[in-house]
Amino acid sequence: MPRTLVEERFRLKTHRETETVPMYARRLAKGGFKPAPVKDGDCDDSPKQPGPPQIVPGGKQPCGYITQGSADGTTRFHMVGFQVGMLTRRLADVMHMHVIDETGLTGTFVIDLQFASADAPALFTALEQQLGLKLEKTKGAAGFIVVDAAERPRPALARAAGAGR
Repeated sequence: MPRTLVEERFRLKTHRETETVPMYARRLAKGGFKPAPVKDGDCDDSPKQPGPPQIVPGGKQPCGYITQGSADGTTRFHMVGFQVGMLTRRLADVMHMHVIDETGLTGTFVIDLQFASADAPALFTALEQQLGLKLEKTKGAAGFIVVDAAERPRPALARAAGAGR
Protein backbone atom coordinates (compact mmCIF):
# COMPACT_ATOMS: atom_id res chain seq x y z
CA MET A 1 0.00 0.00 0.00
CA PRO A 2 2.63 2.66 0.93
CA ARG A 3 4.72 1.71 -2.11
CA THR A 4 1.72 2.12 -4.42
CA LEU A 5 0.87 5.46 -2.81
CA VAL A 6 4.44 6.77 -3.34
CA GLU A 7 4.52 5.47 -6.92
CA GLU A 8 1.21 7.18 -7.72
CA ARG A 9 1.87 10.46 -5.91
CA PHE A 10 5.39 10.96 -7.32
CA ARG A 11 4.80 9.05 -10.57
CA LEU A 12 7.80 7.04 -9.53
CA LYS A 13 9.21 4.47 -11.95
CA THR A 14 11.95 2.11 -10.79
CA HIS A 15 13.58 -1.12 -11.77
CA ARG A 16 16.05 -3.51 -10.14
CA GLU A 17 19.54 -4.24 -11.37
CA THR A 18 22.29 -6.55 -10.22
CA GLU A 19 25.93 -5.61 -10.46
CA THR A 20 29.17 -7.36 -9.51
CA VAL A 21 30.84 -5.31 -6.78
CA PRO A 22 33.75 -5.65 -4.35
CA MET A 23 32.72 -7.10 -1.00
CA TYR A 24 34.02 -9.17 1.87
CA ALA A 25 33.33 -12.82 2.57
CA ARG A 26 33.17 -13.82 6.22
CA ARG A 27 34.83 -17.20 6.58
CA LEU A 28 36.09 -19.47 9.34
CA ALA A 29 39.70 -18.89 10.42
CA LYS A 30 42.11 -21.78 10.98
CA GLY A 31 41.17 -22.45 14.61
CA GLY A 32 37.44 -22.48 13.85
CA PHE A 33 34.62 -20.49 15.39
CA LYS A 34 35.31 -19.85 19.07
CA PRO A 35 31.99 -18.82 20.70
CA ALA A 36 29.89 -21.74 21.95
CA PRO A 37 26.22 -22.00 20.97
CA VAL A 38 23.72 -20.63 23.47
CA LYS A 39 22.21 -23.45 25.52
CA ASP A 40 18.84 -23.43 27.28
CA GLY A 41 19.16 -21.19 30.31
CA ASP A 42 22.23 -19.24 29.11
CA CYS A 43 20.09 -16.13 28.63
CA ASP A 44 16.73 -14.89 29.88
CA ASP A 45 14.09 -15.78 27.29
CA SER A 46 11.10 -14.49 29.27
CA PRO A 47 8.63 -12.36 27.28
CA LYS A 48 9.97 -8.95 26.32
CA GLN A 49 8.60 -5.91 28.13
CA PRO A 50 8.19 -2.58 26.33
CA GLY A 51 11.23 -0.31 26.55
CA PRO A 52 14.88 -1.14 27.12
CA PRO A 53 15.63 -4.48 28.75
CA GLN A 54 16.11 -4.47 32.49
CA ILE A 55 19.51 -5.98 33.23
CA VAL A 56 20.08 -7.12 36.77
CA PRO A 57 23.76 -7.02 37.82
CA GLY A 58 24.95 -10.61 38.00
CA GLY A 59 21.73 -11.80 36.37
CA LYS A 60 21.19 -13.36 32.97
CA GLN A 61 21.14 -11.09 29.96
CA PRO A 62 17.99 -11.15 27.85
CA CYS A 63 18.08 -13.39 24.77
CA GLY A 64 18.18 -11.23 21.65
CA TYR A 65 20.06 -8.45 23.44
CA ILE A 66 22.61 -6.26 21.62
CA THR A 67 24.86 -3.54 22.89
CA GLN A 68 27.10 -1.65 20.55
CA GLY A 69 29.19 1.30 21.52
CA SER A 70 32.48 3.11 21.23
CA ALA A 71 34.61 4.64 23.94
CA ASP A 72 38.24 5.67 24.08
CA GLY A 73 38.82 4.57 20.47
CA THR A 74 37.45 1.07 21.01
CA THR A 75 34.24 -0.32 19.53
CA ARG A 76 32.44 -3.22 21.19
CA PHE A 77 29.67 -5.45 19.87
CA HIS A 78 28.01 -7.65 22.48
CA MET A 79 25.21 -9.87 21.18
CA VAL A 80 23.37 -12.42 23.30
CA GLY A 81 21.38 -15.20 21.64
CA PHE A 82 21.82 -14.12 18.01
CA GLN A 83 22.62 -15.96 14.83
CA VAL A 84 25.98 -15.05 13.32
CA GLY A 85 24.14 -13.29 10.47
CA MET A 86 23.52 -10.34 12.80
CA LEU A 87 27.28 -9.94 13.15
CA THR A 88 27.56 -10.00 9.34
CA ARG A 89 25.17 -7.02 9.13
CA ARG A 90 27.11 -5.12 11.82
CA LEU A 91 30.40 -5.77 10.02
CA ALA A 92 28.92 -4.48 6.74
CA ASP A 93 28.00 -1.25 8.54
CA VAL A 94 31.53 -0.87 9.93
CA MET A 95 33.25 -1.76 6.65
CA HIS A 96 30.86 0.32 4.50
CA MET A 97 30.78 -2.62 2.12
CA HIS A 98 28.71 -5.74 1.55
CA VAL A 99 29.74 -8.70 3.71
CA ILE A 100 28.52 -12.18 2.85
CA ASP A 101 28.51 -15.16 5.16
CA GLU A 102 30.37 -18.23 3.94
CA THR A 103 30.76 -19.93 7.33
CA GLY A 104 27.75 -22.23 7.27
CA LEU A 105 27.29 -21.60 11.00
CA THR A 106 23.82 -22.14 12.44
CA GLY A 107 22.40 -21.66 15.90
CA THR A 108 22.58 -18.73 18.28
CA PHE A 109 25.62 -17.49 20.19
CA VAL A 110 26.92 -14.96 22.67
CA ILE A 111 29.25 -12.84 20.56
CA ASP A 112 31.61 -10.34 22.14
CA LEU A 113 33.93 -8.43 19.81
CA GLN A 114 36.17 -5.47 20.65
CA PHE A 115 38.42 -3.63 18.21
CA ALA A 116 40.13 -0.28 17.67
CA SER A 117 37.46 1.89 16.03
CA ALA A 118 39.59 3.74 13.48
CA ASP A 119 41.88 0.87 12.53
CA ALA A 120 40.58 -1.62 9.93
CA PRO A 121 43.52 -4.05 10.44
CA ALA A 122 42.60 -4.16 14.15
CA LEU A 123 39.10 -5.35 13.21
CA PHE A 124 40.52 -8.14 11.04
CA THR A 125 42.86 -9.22 13.84
CA ALA A 126 40.12 -9.02 16.49
CA LEU A 127 37.75 -11.14 14.39
CA GLU A 128 40.34 -13.86 14.01
CA GLN A 129 41.69 -13.84 17.57
CA GLN A 130 38.42 -13.34 19.46
CA LEU A 131 35.89 -15.17 17.28
CA GLY A 132 37.80 -17.44 14.90
CA LEU A 133 36.50 -15.61 11.82
CA LYS A 134 38.19 -13.80 8.97
CA LEU A 135 37.14 -11.33 6.30
CA GLU A 136 38.54 -11.82 2.82
CA LYS A 137 38.09 -9.59 -0.20
CA THR A 138 35.92 -11.04 -2.95
CA LYS A 139 33.43 -9.93 -5.57
CA GLY A 140 29.77 -10.80 -5.77
CA ALA A 141 26.37 -9.78 -7.02
CA ALA A 142 24.58 -6.93 -5.26
CA GLY A 143 21.08 -5.73 -6.06
CA PHE A 144 20.16 -2.09 -6.52
CA ILE A 145 16.97 -0.14 -7.12
CA VAL A 146 17.34 2.33 -9.99
CA VAL A 147 15.01 5.34 -10.18
CA ASP A 148 13.98 5.82 -13.81
CA ALA A 149 11.61 8.74 -13.31
CA ALA A 150 10.04 10.83 -10.57
CA GLU A 151 7.99 14.01 -10.61
CA ARG A 152 6.97 16.62 -8.09
CA PRO A 153 4.23 15.20 -5.89
CA ARG A 154 0.69 15.48 -7.08
CA PRO A 155 -1.72 17.08 -4.60
CA ALA A 156 -3.08 14.69 -2.02
CA LEU A 157 -6.48 13.30 -3.00
CA ALA A 158 -8.19 14.72 0.09
CA ARG A 159 -6.91 18.25 -0.62
CA ALA A 160 -7.74 17.95 -4.30
CA ALA A 161 -11.32 16.90 -3.53
CA GLY A 162 -11.79 19.78 -1.06
CA ALA A 163 -10.24 22.41 -3.35
CA GLY A 164 -13.32 22.57 -5.59
CA ARG A 165 -15.67 23.68 -2.79
